[in-house]
Amino acid sequence: RMFVLSTVTHIISLHPKYFGPNDVDAIMHELNDKLANKVIRGVGLVIGVFEILSVKGGVVPIGRGMSEMEVVANLIVFQPFVGEVISASLSSCHPKKGICLSLGFFDDIIVSPEHLRKPFEYNNKDKVWVWQYIDAEQPDQKFDFVYEAEQPIRFRVLSVKYGRSVETHSDGAPDHDNPPMTVYGTVDQDGLGMTSWWSE
Repeated sequence: RMFVLSTVTHIISLHPKYFGPNDVDAIMHELNDKLANKVIRGVGLVIGVFEILSVKGGVVPIGRGMSEMEVVANLIVFQPFVGEVISASLSSCHPKKGICLSLGFFDDIIVSPEHLRKPFEYNNKDKVWVWQYIDAEQPDQKFDFVYEAEQPIRFRVLSVKYGRSVETHSDGAPDHDNPPMTVYGTVDQDGLGMTSWWSE
């Protein structure tokens, strides 16, 4: 249930030339331009407009030349819930931050070192995190399982945090030090971590 429908009310400006049989398409296009791929604090990352529920207004203020209208719409939103298990791709490993994951359309996913599979270590030479598996039947032996970049990984959502600013994830240069939305997860559980570790 990563994606949900969320109802929002938004004010848009539309040129009167778009009025007519295709005005709903024009409103959809305008809403998508304004909201798609942006984070609404407390709601999630907007994927796109699903449907228009109502439109009010349509008056052209004197001297403006644009029609202002209040639009109520259902949006498709990326809104992961705590406890949800999600498949992603491992983007990179960091000695302090842990591992960073990506869903392709969303990159601000972090698994901090304390939520990696235990016991673990950071390999400074290869710059990767390693799960040092110890077999109960062979406690004197360790088996290293590497967190490999660009490979599939499963994690469980621990929390979703929203930043102070709302930034786009595709246009311009987003503030990576203060992303508008960050998902924190864990892989410290059987079945989680690199999918290659577990037999189907």
